[in-house]
Amino acid sequence: GYDDRLYILGSFARRVTFYSQQVRALSLVDALCDGGRVTRRGEVAVIGAGVAGMTAAAGLLRRGARVCIFEKDADPAKKEGRMPLQQGSGQRVVHPHIYDWPAPDALEPQTKNVLLNWKSDTAKKVVLQMEEEFEKILVEEDNKKRLRFVEAKDVAIERGTAAVVAGGVRQAFDVVILAVGFGVE
Repeated sequence: GYDDRLYILGSFARRVTFYSQQVRALSLVDALCDGGRVTRRGEVAVIGAGVAGMTAAAGLLRRGARVCIFEKDADPAKKEGRMPLQQGSGQRVVHPHIYDWPAPDALEPQTKNVLLNWKSDTAKKVVLQMEEEFEKILVEEDNKKRLRFVEAKDVAIERGTAAVVAGGVRQAFDVVILAVGFGVE
């Protein structure tokens, strides 16, 4: 049914950081793949190309799924549109464990994720680090062929299915991940 194919990633989360978005995204991907909802060669729509959406896409590609990312600010030819909100922030410093202080590892500036690791810096530079890591995933096992990046100003999720309607075109997926809503941290 519909309820087991649409997943909302982080829309109601509190204490949001780049790192917490990544942890939630990778946890969801693991649960979907380990639970059989997403299989190798399955196809997943990820709506939103922010930190959570790109991390979910990376995890899905690594697990063998086909991924279609829908992003309103996308320009697939120029690789623009990935993490657009974060790319524009050249002054804001991002730290992975900022809310963990005074815990012992709270000052550790490096993430230790399975994918898309980065070190504390301005948001723009963190995005560049994550982009570099994402590009490495794309060259593994021909992952580039299993990724579509679509500009979509208006996206609708068809009720009762895992279908996405963008630009008047309906596309069916095994699972839809809605990765919008973390917003400005």
